[in-house]
Amino acid sequence: MADAMNIDSEETRSVSKPTPGVKSRAKLLKRLKSDAAQNDRQKFFLKSQPEVRSTFESETWKVLESSINAIQTGVPVTESLELLYQSCLNLCRLSKSQYLYNHLCKQCQQRIKADIERLSHTMASGAFLKLVKDYWTSFQDQMTMIRSIFLYLDRTYLIHATEYSSIWDLGLYILRTELMSEGKVLNRLIESYLGLISQERGGNAIEWLDLQSISRMFTDLGIYNTVFEPAFLDQTKQYYSSVAASKIESLSGSAFVSWTVQALKDETEDRINRYIDVRSKTKVVKTVEDSIILENVDLIISKAFKPAIAMGDMRNLRQLYDLCRRVLCLRKLCTSFSSYVKESGLVIIHDVSDSNATVTAILEFKRRMDSIVKECFNNDLMFLDALKDSFTSFLNFQPNKAAEIIAKFVDSKLRNSSKQKETFDELDELFDHVLTIFRYVQGKDMFDAFFKRDLAKRLLLGRSISADAERTILTKLKLECGPSFTSKAEGMLKDMDASKKLMKEFKTSHPLEAFNVSILTQGYWPVYPQSALNLPPEILEWHIAFQTFYNNKYSGRRLKWQSSLGYCLLRANFPLGQRELSLSQFQAVMLLLFNRRDTYSFTELFSETGIEEAELARTVQSLCFGPHKILLKTPPDPTIKPTDTFSVNEQFEAPTFRLKVSSLMTKEPVETNSAISKQVMQNRQYQIDAAIVRILKARKELPHDQLCQETQSQLNFPAGSADIKKRIESLASREYLERISDDENMLLYRYI
Repeated sequence: MADAMNIDSEETRSVSKPTPGVKSRAKLLKRLKSDAAQNDRQKFFLKSQPEVRSTFESETWKVLESSINAIQTGVPVTESLELLYQSCLNLCRLSKSQYLYNHLCKQCQQRIKADIERLSHTMASGAFLKLVKDYWTSFQDQMTMIRSIFLYLDRTYLIHATEYSSIWDLGLYILRTELMSEGKVLNRLIESYLGLISQERGGNAIEWLDLQSISRMFTDLGIYNTVFEPAFLDQTKQYYSSVAASKIESLSGSAFVSWTVQALKDETEDRINRYIDVRSKTKVVKTVEDSIILENVDLIISKAFKPAIAMGDMRNLRQLYDLCRRVLCLRKLCTSFSSYVKESGLVIIHDVSDSNATVTAILEFKRRMDSIVKECFNNDLMFLDALKDSFTSFLNFQPNKAAEIIAKFVDSKLRNSSKQKETFDELDELFDHVLTIFRYVQGKDMFDAFFKRDLAKRLLLGRSISADAERTILTKLKLECGPSFTSKAEGMLKDMDASKKLMKEFKTSHPLEAFNVSILTQGYWPVYPQSALNLPPEILEWHIAFQTFYNNKYSGRRLKWQSSLGYCLLRANFPLGQRELSLSQFQAVMLLLFNRRDTYSFTELFSETGIEEAELARTVQSLCFGPHKILLKTPPDPTIKPTDTFSVNEQFEAPTFRLKVSSLMTKEPVETNSAISKQVMQNRQYQIDAAIVRILKARKELPHDQLCQETQSQLNFPAGSADIKKRIESLASREYLERISDDENMLLYRYI
């Protein structure tokens, strides 16, 4: 704004000056005409074109050609680069770009063809690959120098008028064309290249920088993917197929897996990064994987898997998993894993004579397999499912055995024993592990029967380590199987708590410290056989007192004494010292008889005690032939006869004051276990019947197959179609349901 205002003011001032005279205007006009004429002459001079000699074109090219020859032959260029660049520029400005391009192409083609011919005569040389590498280095330098001279042509003509983006691309095209058309040099070059790779794969050191340069040459020439890579991949396949076939026969499975991992690393992390184009990585990896792994996957798994998992070789298992994953063969590895778990599990569970050792071995085996799936198989869902199915398979191979030994194991941990070493927290963790294998057991009702039997013994004989420990396992079972599964066991604990309160109340009026009674609700506890027993007066007196107390407190209830479950602590005065004996009620009643007489016959013992003969025989055998020989038998053979006589062992002695005199078990556990199994099987029949009736009552009528399927889905134990069919027929015979169709192909049942 300020400048504009100044100009305006100057113009205003000039207007205010006096008008010049006529002479002054004439001089001014004359001077302006003279300046205009001079300007016209100058403009005419600038627009004029210089004259070009007829030989300028050829002379200029000769200068350029001479310089190109010097560059290509490696001799010094006599002309300055500035002059050469200006010469190219002049020809292009004279519209001679096409002429210049044609001559440059011809010159480069002749020279490159001669170079290829020269290289063809050195193919037999051991240094052929290095010669080609040196030539490639020289070629790049030459084309860079030539392009700098013809830069104006490169930027103004080639990019618009030809298929090449630069003189550099033109040189690459000519070299590629000559190599491809001549053929021998390129084939020999690839052969030499692959030969060095084979040497390195065989463990020899090579000059890999030469290979790196040649690889870049192939890439720049555009023949890497079309010419070199197929040959390289084919050679890779042949090499590894041959070597793998040899090594898998000579190496152990573990060593072969390690060699395979190293071979893949050599190809993908070493060779690719040094002298193979990185774009080949995927194809190279696929070729090596197929040649080594896929072609031999069955043999690799069969040789490597079992030794590795047996020895706990986590590293080798992890490598084997990765190899199978690479070639999509995890299913085969998973099948081998499943077979191994089943076979090993069957070996563990085959001998169930020691339930503690068996369950401990199963728990340890489960821990190992879990660790392998997590650390080696990446918690793969396929392997987790296989582990679950395999444990389910071998644990249920012998029906009901797993349920029985797990129940015994739990009993051993909850029973008060000098061998008990676990703390409460350790027991809690142990039971969590036990529950993991318990989940795989199909006959949970069988476990329940054995568990409740053992729980009853622990509670009645005072052998439980603690009520808290008992409630801990019951809580876990309740969460796993539901409230109905543990209702009776929880009732047992409630009975014991109620009995303690009742005895506390009883002893306020009857101070009998050595007398305790457990009141058992019949529906909670196992069914025990009634055993007759003639109690001595000192014990009978206590029974009568408690019976009277209980009847007065609960008038509507009736007590039944279970003598077979009673136990006593008896103090005995032997000639060699006093001892305290922990006995069953049968043993105690029998020993108390010897306060009256020194000798009894078996018949007299039977008459005095009222104990059933078989039970009486076991009782006297436990006192005569057990670890503590309190009685002497005449004759001293273990067979019991009615005429045999028994007397107190006057020479009895023991290292401890309190002794536990165990009952003679003979075959009783087997018989008891068999009875429990039979009872469970009978209960299963009732449950199947109830499920069938429940389903038909809701659905009215169903085909046979569908009825079987729905029944199986409602049961918590394994039941075959044949078992269900028998129960259907039994229900039909008892008129709970009727068969509508007699067609064997379409049996239909209806609820009555």
